[in-house]
Amino acid sequence: MIKELEELHIIEDPKNKWLFHALGMISIDPKNATFATQNEKEEVIIILRKHIINNIPWIITTIGLFLLPLFIYVLFSTYDHYFNGDALLQGSLIQDINQAYIFTALAFYFLLLVSYAYFRFIHWYLDIFIITNERYISIDFDILKGRTITDIPLTDIIDISERVFGFFPTVFGYGNIEFKTTSEKVSLVENIPQTVWLRDSLADLIKFIRHIKVVKSKEVVKPVIVMKTDKVDGEGSEPKDSTRNTKTSKMDPALITDIVGAAMANKEKKKESQLINNMQSEEP
Repeated sequence: MIKELEELHIIEDPKNKWLFHALGMISIDPKNATFATQNEKEEVIIILRKHIINNIPWIITTIGLFLLPLFIYVLFSTYDHYFNGDALLQGSLIQDINQAYIFTALAFYFLLLVSYAYFRFIHWYLDIFIITNERYISIDFDILKGRTITDIPLTDIIDISERVFGFFPTVFGYGNIEFKTTSEKVSLVENIPQTVWLRDSLADLIKFIRHIKVVKSKEVVKPVIVMKTDKVDGEGSEPKDSTRNTKTSKMDPALITDIVGAAMANKEKKKESQLINNMQSEEP
């Protein structure tokens, strides 16, 4: 499937593909990529993560909190030296504090800070979006609350729209993608890079998958032939019907419903047109 998509140019490479791949935001045709609920012939085509610019706030917060103890010490020592004559730092109250207590408090503080940075990074790294040749999967991961998985078949997506609002999304090229399905459900993918590329690629992929489904359905559908023969096995015996059906392949019930509905609609149109013709012919 992936080789066929590349040959037909269904999935084009985005601009600066190497940069997005190196930063872990876009991965096309990832090698050996699997997930828990993957079907037998299902192939992973694209793996997406939110734009890396979304990590800037917690990175700045982590750096600020890391430098906070040093900033407090410099500020306190400057005040004490110039305005208090080193009365506090050189006083007996500070000198009597055990240095081990200070070291333990700082170690606990930095341990909490590292844990905060690690949790935020894991939340970004494992919060991914997967597009296969069958469906779209969204995994919303939170190390404290758990994870939420959204699974939408590609053929159920009927509308794809993009939204880019704000200064930073416009400059750095990221935004939101909104899916509307046949069941009138709406799924929102937030802060995704290359929204125009993703929208066009996903729309082309959905059209290609639907085309393949229609072609395969035409190959699978075969008429059922019923043959009846009457046999007489002797006097007083009743005729018997022997029925032979050709082997038929299994079909999607929704596809069978669509085919039967279209046939019935055509039949009703023919009856209606024939009735109109008869009425016109009977008029003097």
